[in-house]
Amino acid sequence: MNVFSNETITGGPYDSTSVVGTVNGFPRGNNAVDSAFVASMIDSLITGGVVGDGFSVYAAGGLGVTVSPGVAWGRGRMSRLDSAKRYELVAGYTYSFVVRFAADDNTSRLVVIADSVPFSPLRTESTYDLVIASVRVPAGTETVTSSMITDRRAAASSCGRVTSKI
Repeated sequence: MNVFSNETITGGPYDSTSVVGTVNGFPRGNNAVDSAFVASMIDSLITGGVVGDGFSVYAAGGLGVTVSPGVAWGRGRMSRLDSAKRYELVAGYTYSFVVRFAADDNTSRLVVIADSVPFSPLRTESTYDLVIASVRVPAGTETVTSSMITDRRAAASSCGRVTSKI
């Protein structure tokens, strides 16, 4: 075989063959990868968004709404809500329900933003938002109805559903 070029490119994960340092007292191998690398692998395989019917927002009596359990992916990172979460809203606002992936502090959050207009998702190097629903609660309202809730999970521009890229 006549090899014309043999340049190392980013790849892995591979088994380490030697220890090159320690991190918090634990050995770090010469082929160690971090969470950003693993996330980039996953991101190359699936789109961001919610899985199935997870993270649905529905009226729950009075000014209450509930977010159902679910799994979501954003830039190769996963967020999971294990049990339903109820929120009591206040009339006179539009609420945006957001699954936020924050790489800068290694967290996933379910964020509820009260504003006068629907929220646009943040998509920066360190923050990736999936807007799952908007709830418009007019002033004087005493009960949230399903007609006040806009499901945004299917909209690719704000959330989307997880699909394969291959």
